[in-house]
Amino acid sequence: MKKLMTAALLAAPSVALWAALPTVSGIAVSQNDDTRLVAITYTFTGDTPAIVTADILTNGVSVGAVSALSGDVNKLLVPTGGTCTAYWQPRIDLPGTVLDANAVTANLTVWDPASPPDYMAVDLTVTNSRTFYPSAGMVPGGVTNRLYKTDVLLMRKIPAAGAEFIMGTPHNFDGVGRTELGRASNELLPHAVTMTNDYYIGVFELTYRQFRRIVASAPSYYSFGSDSMPEGADVDVLPVTGFRYHQWRTYLEPSSTELASYIVGWPQSGHQIVKTNNAYLVKFRAATGLELDFPTEAQWEFACRAGSSAALYTGEEITNRTVSAQLDAIAWYAGNWSNDTARLMRLDGAPLPHEVGLLKPNAYGLYDMLGNVYECCLDVTSLSGNEAMGTDEVEPVGLPAENCDVRHAIRGGAFNCDAYGVRAGYRLALGTSATASTWNLDSSIHTFFTAFGYTDKNNMFNLGVRLACPAAIPVPATAEEGD
Repeated sequence: MKKLMTAALLAAPSVALWAALPTVSGIAVSQNDDTRLVAITYTFTGDTPAIVTADILTNGVSVGAVSALSGDVNKLLVPTGGTCTAYWQPRIDLPGTVLDANAVTANLTVWDPASPPDYMAVDLTVTNSRTFYPSAGMVPGGVTNRLYKTDVLLMRKIPAAGAEFIMGTPHNFDGVGRTELGRASNELLPHAVTMTNDYYIGVFELTYRQFRRIVASAPSYYSFGSDSMPEGADVDVLPVTGFRYHQWRTYLEPSSTELASYIVGWPQSGHQIVKTNNAYLVKFRAATGLELDFPTEAQWEFACRAGSSAALYTGEEITNRTVSAQLDAIAWYAGNWSNDTARLMRLDGAPLPHEVGLLKPNAYGLYDMLGNVYECCLDVTSLSGNEAMGTDEVEPVGLPAENCDVRHAIRGGAFNCDAYGVRAGYRLALGTSATASTWNLDSSIHTFFTAFGYTDKNNMFNLGVRLACPAAIPVPATAEEGD
């Protein structure tokens, strides 16, 4: 066993929000002569749990993302005052490289759970398994790795606390100002919104494989058979679709006489879900230990815009209501999906969205915020006008709802939309009438699919989900998380 250079760089990126941060000390790095396995040991002292992340350096230069790092690092830990150990196998991350005996150092950073690192990877194959990374460049394999589209839910922290942005779309009143091209009457009037808290949101739309990992089944729309999916079709990395909104919070059918007795409306019931009826969110929360939910419209739009006030998060406007070159690189919509030879179709002629994460992300590193599939929001909307009416707001939560059988906003547009429907301010709603509630979306959404000879309104394959949760990590009372 060779002793390598000791690293003693400690950092606390935030002031502890609820107690003094623990400290690390006595950092030592050693490497086994035979296996080349590097061991990083340190003492972790304090009174409260905290997240510890590591940056591995060789000859003073950061290795960056490392996939072969395990043990007491990149997760929430409970200080014991004893020795903690992390392990790194350079043979995996630096194949063919022979390290000098004094080449490896390790910088450890301590994070308050109330102000965690920018990226959180939630392993959906293990209960309550979460790892953390300070930046996209530190995420093992890179953020677009297939792992984060299948078995791991990768989430990005959105720096929203205290931030202000203009929500809604420009509208010409009495000849003053401009109207955004494609603007519809049900879009929100421009108004200042102040956000109060950071939050995590999925880097990608939730995929079929991720959904199946937790729910252990999948919407029938993705079933394989003679009249369904082509043999060998890779649906794992497609956005999960074919569900209905209420299934996430109550699972009961809208026509059920029991539905009214389950009061799970947002915001008066908060993030409440019915825990006895196999609601999807019950299973996702139990598996992850996180208060996963849909984002509010304000959270969705703030994350989508990523600092842009234009129609697109690139800072550009669309130039044509139907087809706009400004969309081609960032969003799957009718203008480029219909001409893409790699698109998937069911054997019965029904179209499918694209694999997540193929086009360019926004400034927050979020993919497909525009196009591909619509994304559910918590807010209730009447769609009869502009609920905000141009009035400045603080962390808006939308209109109150008595239960799930109401109109809920959906955002972002989909692969069947013309360019005007794939803007940051565009919005639609889930249907609520006696006939439309079982469809999920307003009947006008279905016109695109009739061209493919598919008119089943009960299988909505252009409605998806991007999960969000508070950027405050639940703290265990006495034991290390995940043990």
